Amino acid sequence: MQDAQEIFNRIAENKEKIKDIRIMLEGVYMQDSNYVTITEDVNDKKAKLKAIRIALNETCRAEVNQLEALKNDVKTDRELLRDILLDKYTKGEKIELEGKYNQLVLPIFSLTFKQEK
Repeated sequence: MQDAQEIFNRIAENKEKIKDIRIMLEGVYMQDSNYVTITEDVNDKKAKLKAIRIALNETCRAEVNQLEALKNDVKTDRELLRDILLDKYTKGEKIELEGKYNQLVLPIFSLTFKQEK
């Protein structure tokens, strides 16, 4: 079995290579006048679309506020559910949930890393 540090280092190296290749490709793309023109057009259209959405959202402010509150509730509830299920998992308890149409829903755990500051 490989060492965790080796794999972690390999992931970091590959991420750096991905970043370098993306930067190189962006340079190639920016040399093409069609690409630059279309990118500018797309960005202009995105800005116009955003302005229209902001103006339209003002006409239905209550719904927009309700949407934001619901999104925040879902985020908070997901964190709560994750904490409850992780606690059950560490205690060796069975974890099963039932979905909207009576289907079995099982959790999927993932691990991420954050650099210490």
